[in-house]
Amino acid sequence: MTDNFKEIGSLFGREGAGAGFVKQTDKESFTYAFAWPEGDTWATLTGYLNLDEQPEEYVRRVLQDGGFRSDWGNPDYDPIGDFKETAGDEYRIPLLKVLLREQLESRYEVANHFSTMNRARVELSAFIQSEGGAPLPEDALGTPEEQGIRAMLIATGEPPREVTLLPDKNGSTLKSLQALVGGNIETFDIAFGEEVSLYVNEEGLFTCPPNRAIFATEEMAKAGYLSQLDYSKVVEMGDFYTVLNGDIVAVGFDPETGESRSLTDGETARVEGYFTVISRPGSGAKAVDDIRHGITPGSYDISVESHDCTSGRNALAADAPARDAPGKDDQNIE
Repeated sequence: MTDNFKEIGSLFGREGAGAGFVKQTDKESFTYAFAWPEGDTWATLTGYLNLDEQPEEYVRRVLQDGGFRSDWGNPDYDPIGDFKETAGDEYRIPLLKVLLREQLESRYEVANHFSTMNRARVELSAFIQSEGGAPLPEDALGTPEEQGIRAMLIATGEPPREVTLLPDKNGSTLKSLQALVGGNIETFDIAFGEEVSLYVNEEGLFTCPPNRAIFATEEMAKAGYLSQLDYSKVVEMGDFYTVLNGDIVAVGFDPETGESRSLTDGETARVEGYFTVISRPGSGAKAVDDIRHGITPGSYDISVESHDCTSGRNALAADAPARDAPGKDDQNIE
């Protein structure tokens, strides 16, 4: 790291995820910036800490809670001195991390949260630059594999938002995907062509509330998908097609490798626009209610973005043929 900031690793130790940067402004004062994955978000913590200003009893207690204590109840045991001897001449950085972790746990410090690694990196970079440091490179928080996959979560009743699918130790994002949809996954990969897949809960039709009404896109019309109302005709662009139940996750797909990938900026914008303007929050529930009352689903005029949203779920579930979406391996997402 340049301009007096140096990389010091994760806030959570050698094996922890994320990255940290620090500038030592005098012997005991530090400006710090950390980022790490937390759930389906990225957290950041930035600020300033002077070790001399930390009460000695507070530091002793934190170190004792962390394991620096006498096994024999020695009244002369000094946890601070023991920590310094254990950590060596560079004890200040480990001590900084120990104190910040305790302050996070006690809620004395509160991390900021961002939907993607990139947004966290931008936030961290802006802080570091404001303190005289250099901009962070794009891989500052990890390699592309470590950073995870850029995806979009379309939660029931909510606007779409970006999320990061973090890989497990084998490089698979399946568990992250399952956590977001609340169970085993099912692919719905016809709305945006073969390079964007939508994933939902496999049992969502029966266990999850209706989320979004799906209206035929240009890709669906060109591919000749049948209307899910009576299976008698090919849908036209803007026609009602089906209802997706439960939370939805949009992920990029590489047809050449057969693996999931991050959404591009253009794909992200299209998915966000579709599930904000065309397939709006609440559209699935409204559609189900309309069909229950015998109302024929309408269509959506995509060209002028006028909204006439009706669709259904239960009518589609009763003795309907299986969805004619081409399937990928629903349980092996890399």
